[in-house]
Amino acid sequence: MKNIYLGVEKSIKDLQNIFKNADDRDEKLKRFNQEALKGFQQLEFKSLKELKSLKNNNE
Repeated sequence: MKNIYLGVEKSIKDLQNIFKNADDRDEKLKRFNQEALKGFQQLEFKSLKELKSLKNNNE
């Protein structure tokens, strides 16, 4: 379970980095990336909280 938790955490961080490092010259793209990043951060918080709860229940 710990490996799943760590894998999901890394995947979410990798996706966030894609949006953080995207080309910011296009304002529309920049706004989209900021909104997507916000969504991923909310998803990360919820997902990792649930995974941590599952991990703690299994240990």
